[in-house]
Amino acid sequence: MRIYSSLSKIGFLKRYSYKFLFVAFLGIHVPLIGVITLLLVRDGEPWSPAFLFWLTLALTLVATGATLWVQYHLTAPIRQVSSALRAYASSRTRPTLPTHHTDEAGELMANVQETIGQLDALLREKEDLIGLITHDVRGPLASAIELLDIMQEETDPTELAQCFQLLRGSLQNQYDLVKTMLQALHVESNALQKQPVELQRLIDHVFQEVRPVAAPKQVTLKVSHYENHRLMLHREMFCELLKNLLINAIKFSNPQDVVYLNIHHDPDEFRLEVIDAGIGFDPTAAERIFERFTRERQVGTAGEQSTGLGLYLCRKIVALHNGTLTAYSDGPNQGATFTILLPTTSLTTTETHAYGHTSDPSA
Repeated sequence: MRIYSSLSKIGFLKRYSYKFLFVAFLGIHVPLIGVITLLLVRDGEPWSPAFLFWLTLALTLVATGATLWVQYHLTAPIRQVSSALRAYASSRTRPTLPTHHTDEAGELMANVQETIGQLDALLREKEDLIGLITHDVRGPLASAIELLDIMQEETDPTELAQCFQLLRGSLQNQYDLVKTMLQALHVESNALQKQPVELQRLIDHVFQEVRPVAAPKQVTLKVSHYENHRLMLHREMFCELLKNLLINAIKFSNPQDVVYLNIHHDPDEFRLEVIDAGIGFDPTAAERIFERFTRERQVGTAGEQSTGLGLYLCRKIVALHNGTLTAYSDGPNQGATFTILLPTTSLTTTETHAYGHTSDPSA
């Protein structure tokens, strides 16, 4: 790589092909330059034709050997990329290819380095998800089997009802976990195909899905008045995003609280806010709660569990829509606000009428 790096510092050799052409040009003309130079500096009788022939041949062989040697070393970036790919394929060894060169070979090394880094991160995420499924599903399944064994021998209707309730809760936790894992795999591997989506219909659908979750706590869902925008979205993913944020807000809300979905349209951005008055979080944890398998996860006000993946997936979905997702809280028991910011390029057409909607899940 030293010869390649040295030639890369020469201004007119910025392209990879120019380096080969430059070396080949020198290799071709070295014998001619050498013979002419010796003829010019020689005093006395001229050399014989045979001597000139052998001299030219010797200089040609030396120049050819030197040219091939230099050009072989110029292929070092390609050989290094090939070696890095083989090492990663065989032992998952991440390469450390140089990324500061600007010619074609430099771009190749930088692209391979970045691609392997992204692939390795994706594979590690998949492995973490599989590990979490293996670890977390085994426990609930074992509990469900034990409950079924108890229920086979139990005759007291009250005890049976309690066992049924426990079994349902265990199976629901498994269902939620597997669903979250499948969402994670889908988000990581799916290429977004956006289409125009009416915000009014999307929110109606999401509220209908979330209503059964809010009903046990008598939590009211309210959405602000807004224009019926059409947004360029991946409909299914964006529905899951809003559902996850609303269910998250319900989970950490107290009975008979209100969860708000506010929509704002400014010239520079389109903003959606999910606001609750629940248990909140430490303001210093505003970024950590979005980490995969975050340690900042909390138990809901009714004992609801968390996988530590929900907000991570929400931020992933927003990023795939070229937006941002942030969280804010004044502190414990001060509620929380989750803000989605989308570029105005997400808007397609705007209806002239306003749409107001209030949903009370307890109704």
